[in-house]
Amino acid sequence: MCAKLYIQYAASVNTVFQIKMIESIQLGARADALYVIRQAAVHLIDHQKTLWPLDELTAEQVFHGCQHDNIVTGYVGANPIAAMLLTYHDPTFWPDVPPNQAGFIHKLSVVPDYQGKGVAAQMVDFAKNEVKNKEIPWLRLDCHSDRNRLRNFYESLGFRCVREGIAEAHPTAFYEIEVYP
Repeated sequence: MCAKLYIQYAASVNTVFQIKMIESIQLGARADALYVIRQAAVHLIDHQKTLWPLDELTAEQVFHGCQHDNIVTGYVGANPIAAMLLTYHDPTFWPDVPPNQAGFIHKLSVVPDYQGKGVAAQMVDFAKNEVKNKEIPWLRLDCHSDRNRLRNFYESLGFRCVREGIAEAHPTAFYEIEVYP
């Protein structure tokens, strides 16, 4: 078992210490990633904040067009606690961006017991490092524009909103952060 490390990050003006929760990250663990994404969706539904209807969260729909290494799952021990898709082309939400000019985060999810503990930030840090290591300048993501708490979270990680518009019939905010000069 990996030792838990303390990491420091600035949250607005205050400095906060958080325990690093994720002990390992695995690529391509489809079943575990789908489990995490569905658990997060159920939690949102239970709190009347439906984002992804459960009938749309099948492996075929979630992983459509994804390669094995686009599926990222974070673990504590053998337990999957976080998941996301990290792709390098997104013609649906970012049609003007050619392949391999940016990394794109989709379906960033954390199981309810680990929400609010810095796990999502660790997943984003992993994505930043992966994109940077590929010498790709931008990490991008999008979210429903009415999710103010989520938008504040992304902005606290250094993302900036570059535009708002309609995507797949939903008001959407588009974010990016430069990770490689």
